[in-house]
Amino acid sequence: MKPQEAIDLLSSGNIPEQLRIDGSISINESHNITQLPKHLHITEDLELNRLNIDRLPDFLHVDGRLSIKHCLSLQKLPETLIVNKTLQIASCPQVVTLPDNLIVKGGLQIFSCPQLITLPDNLTSGYLSIYHCENLTKLPDKLMLDRLDITNCENLSELPDNMILDSLTIHHCENLIELPDSLILNSLQLRNCPKITRLPDHLKINSLSLYDCENIIELSNVFISFSLIIENCKSLRELPDKLILNRLNITNCENLTKLPDHLTLDSLNIKNCKSLGELPDKLILNRLNITNCENLTKLPDHLTLHSLAISRCKNLKSLPNHLTLSYLSIGSSEDFKLAGHLSLHSLYIGHCKNFKLSSNLTVNELTIKNCENFELLNKLTINRLRISLCKDFKLPDKLEVITLSLFSNVTLKRLPPEIIIRDKLSIKRCHLLENLPNTLHLKSLFLSHCPNLTEYPQENLLVTDYFTIDNCTQLLALTQFMLPSAKNSLKFSRSKELTRLPNNLPNGISLNLDFCTNLTELPNHLETLGDVILKWCTSLTQLPSNLKHCSKLTINACSQLRSLPNIEKIDDNILTIPNNPLLESLPDTLAPCKIYLNEQNELLIRNTPLSVLEKHTLIWLVWRTEVSATFLKHPERLTVDDIFGEQNLEVRRFIIERISEEQLMEIFGAKPIQQDRYGELYRIDLPDGDEPIVMVKVKDASTDREYFLTVPPNMRTAHQAVAWTFGMTPDDYNPLIET
Repeated sequence: MKPQEAIDLLSSGNIPEQLRIDGSISINESHNITQLPKHLHITEDLELNRLNIDRLPDFLHVDGRLSIKHCLSLQKLPETLIVNKTLQIASCPQVVTLPDNLIVKGGLQIFSCPQLITLPDNLTSGYLSIYHCENLTKLPDKLMLDRLDITNCENLSELPDNMILDSLTIHHCENLIELPDSLILNSLQLRNCPKITRLPDHLKINSLSLYDCENIIELSNVFISFSLIIENCKSLRELPDKLILNRLNITNCENLTKLPDHLTLDSLNIKNCKSLGELPDKLILNRLNITNCENLTKLPDHLTLHSLAISRCKNLKSLPNHLTLSYLSIGSSEDFKLAGHLSLHSLYIGHCKNFKLSSNLTVNELTIKNCENFELLNKLTINRLRISLCKDFKLPDKLEVITLSLFSNVTLKRLPPEIIIRDKLSIKRCHLLENLPNTLHLKSLFLSHCPNLTEYPQENLLVTDYFTIDNCTQLLALTQFMLPSAKNSLKFSRSKELTRLPNNLPNGISLNLDFCTNLTELPNHLETLGDVILKWCTSLTQLPSNLKHCSKLTINACSQLRSLPNIEKIDDNILTIPNNPLLESLPDTLAPCKIYLNEQNELLIRNTPLSVLEKHTLIWLVWRTEVSATFLKHPERLTVDDIFGEQNLEVRRFIIERISEEQLMEIFGAKPIQQDRYGELYRIDLPDGDEPIVMVKVKDASTDREYFLTVPPNMRTAHQAVAWTFGMTPDDYNPLIET
């Protein structure tokens, strides 16, 4: 029997002795079912939720998953219960025991069953999860599971001997005193078990995690082979003598004074261990992270690492002279001195005060953030330098870098006159910066929100690839007369002061003009351009009349632009032209391409011959979805399949709304569903739950012309629909004659 047929049968009160349901079924309080068949077989999943029943079928077989939730009157489960996947029992307060012969081939999950005292001795299950069963006092003597999870079982005081598990997780079992000595498992996690003071002697385990176990003092007799995580274990004083691990994390262990002398790790993370004074000399690891260890004063000499991160260690003022590593991060430190010969791939310095860098530093990437009184010294070798949010910052007089980035209120008024930047200079929101060095030869220059930047070396500034100015109001006045040599790309963004571009723009350059609202024209000599993006240039009236070729052309919301020049080719075969109300035609010289427009661009084709449109593919972007605009050129070719083949409901509605009512009626072959002396009412039902289309056909009394009016879908008569068009009800609209 199908699931819905079964629900109808059981809701009627006609309960058969046996019932097989093919598929998944969910039965809840709305179905008003108080009894189930004695023999019930479900081929997939069964969910029982908030049912007023006190017992389940005598024989219940569920091939999939069985979920029993909030059945407040249920007292016991059937003796013959077979579940091939997961059995979940949640918030069933009257359930005291489970059947002895329970077979669960997947997992057994028990949530918030306060009267449950014991579990069956011969429990068969893939895994067992028990949550908030406060009266549970013991587990079966023999448990062989993949996983055992126990949470908030406050009266559970012991675990059975001879448990063989893959993983054991115990959370918030406040009366659990100890773990059995014979315990065999791979992974153990304990959280907030305050009465446990020790772990079993000679326990061998892959992963151990201890959280809020405040009375565990030592782990000397435990052998751990992969991962050890310790957090908020306040009494812990020492770790096993020899540790060879992949990962060791120690957090908030305030009485831990030292680590084992022989420690081999991949990563070591230490946080908020205030009594830890030093690290072992024979420390072998790849990654070391130390945070807020206030008594740590030094690191081991001859330490070799891949990465090191130090933060809020107020008494650690320097690093060993013979440190070897690739990545270094130093945060929230004061009066820290980085000396010695260091060669790094990456160095991050953040939230530091009075930081000192030696001159013997070679670093590929240096990032300095939110630092006060920071000074870089001469003779540093740096490839990429990034500085942000730094007060009283000083750059060395002589500095050579590949890229330099200054962001967010770096208090520099000028860059060093002899600075050499090989590739890229980015300056953003540096409000005090007044000028640039006299000579700069770059690939890329990016200037943004620098209101006091009033000049740059116009004759000695060479930008070979990309030049961007964004909201630098004082600089743009000069840019209109003399532009740095930018061969590849020029971008101006939100530059209201820009009224025209200089005449020395080279052919082939890419232009990106965003919100240049007072720009009126582009240089007329340009015949070829790269990528051209014109957005919200509301005063722009024309493009260069000689323009024949560009790589990409996007024109958006240029409200005064009336026409395009005789462009012959666009490399990407894409022309994007939304929101240009005065743009009414396309050049007949343009090679075939995809033309992107939006739903407001119907006027685009008004003055363009059909022969020009035929060679292009018009595409509307509706809800970020491409919609072919074929119906703009040939609406008579549209079919029902064209409309219903569109899966996006918003796009489908968009297409329908742009077809005339007469064309729509012809496509669907609609017939009237009601007629009276006021007209004929038509209804077109759309699939996928889309709102139906309802129209009323009326006749103009003066011309005898018939036409359609679209009305709300709740209209039931032509009289009601016509009345609605006048803002009236049928009772109010009853004319004797129309004039």
